[in-house]
Amino acid sequence: SRIARELFGVNATARLLGSNQDRNAVLTPLDGSPKLLLKIANPAAELALLEAQSTAADLIASQAGLPVPLARRHPDGSAAVPLTLGGARVYARLLEFVPGSTLSGSQYLAPRVVSALGSLAAQVDVALADFAHTALESSGQWDMRRAAEVSRSLLSAVADEELRSQLGSALDQAS
Repeated sequence: SRIARELFGVNATARLLGSNQDRNAVLTPLDGSPKLLLKIANPAAELALLEAQSTAADLIASQAGLPVPLARRHPDGSAAVPLTLGGARVYARLLEFVPGSTLSGSQYLAPRVVSALGSLAAQVDVALADFAHTALESSGQWDMRRAAEVSRSLLSAVADEELRSQLGSALDQAS
């Protein structure tokens, strides 16, 4: 809540959320205004990529009309603000909070859910069809063109030797 107050002028209580790489907190403003999401990016995140993500979200909202977490711009116009945490330079973004839940715990997705996901993907694809940004050309961990390379680099983290061997064989066959 201190970061939200100091960087964005938002007085709120904060509740931490889980995340794979970033630190996220749902903010409940003390003035009763709608909830917000404070995202502290992983130190490896580049400012240009964060700005590209915010621009993409703007396009999805404006062209597809979908509810997406839009960035609240800092008074200087930027979507991401630098700060130092634990000796590392990171970027903070304040986004609109979009309530919901993940599908990651679902054991089964009904056909109507799968159909809705397909429709959603198509709407996003159309909204971003002409979107280009230099930051999107960098090949990070989530770039599917690098899936085999990244997967190989993570094989050592698989403790089960048999499973590690099977995964390595599958990567060899896919390459």
